Amino acid sequence: MLDVKESGKFLRKCQVLEGEIAGTECPWELNMGMPPREDFHDTMQAIYVWSLNANFNDNRDYIQRAVEYLKSRKGFLMDEGEPLKSYDATCMILGVHMYLKQAEDRELASLEEYGIEYLSDYFTRGPVHNARDYSNPYLKAAILGYVLHDRGMSTEFLNSWLSTDTTLMKPEDEPSHIGPGYQYPHDFVSTFGSKLFALGVLSTDYDFESALPVLPDRFIIRQHDEVSFNATILLGVGAARWRTSGKLQNAFLRAAEPIRESLESRIEDGGLKRGNYFPIRESWPTFFATFAAIVLDYGDPFSA
Repeated sequence: MLDVKESGKFLRKCQVLEGEIAGTECPWELNMGMPPREDFHDTMQAIYVWSLNANFNDNRDYIQRAVEYLKSRKGFLMDEGEPLKSYDATCMILGVHMYLKQAEDRELASLEEYGIEYLSDYFTRGPVHNARDYSNPYLKAAILGYVLHDRGMSTEFLNSWLSTDTTLMKPEDEPSHIGPGYQYPHDFVSTFGSKLFALGVLSTDYDFESALPVLPDRFIIRQHDEVSFNATILLGVGAARWRTSGKLQNAFLRAAEPIRESLESRIEDGGLKRGNYFPIRESWPTFFATFAAIVLDYGDPFSA
């Protein structure tokens, strides 16, 4: 069973504790001998996991270091170009919104407002559908939708953008994609999963029964990043679970079982590798699996 407390403990092993990038979440477990590396996304994701109700009190020191890192790097967030800026902003509002449910911080509240405004403008301008990885707009729309819902704000502009493309393809048929990555390429977002995730989060008139013919019944083997790829499928299935009932809901729960079981079978002391081709457990695939399990179990990731 995936345990968010164990995920939080593992993420501690990836935090840089000293030097110019102190507080950042390095992508990999630092005691495995790899050099420390700054990563803004992983740091924001770790703030989210550490700020969960079950984790907050046990991780205050790690959260504080990560928050200080964020404040020192806010210029980086604001100066970054696309597609990374909207991905940065998405990870930031997820982590900061969860943190602000536990503590007050005026500077972080301002950063959250900045991220929401930037992403709202990004979707008003209409990002391209079916882009991959850091450019993937569905993952961004779903997380922004969660934050707006929790703040009691309208998501109509997201619904309008999403409603123009709701076609789902089988995740088994998704083409391989080699995107930017460190040492190894990235292929970490399932378009099927992220689109279903957005449909499940946002208030649309989507007919979830139409997703059944393309719903996977197993963990999808991929050449790269199969842990996060399958975790984004689980995000979609989990979100759909909370938008349906009866036999339809049971169908989504059945689809979730083999994916979740396979992800959980790969956990080693709370952490996950990106795939069998990379030998070290890492922060970001651990976050994706944890976040997917929370969405499946709670529906609302800010109530966990």
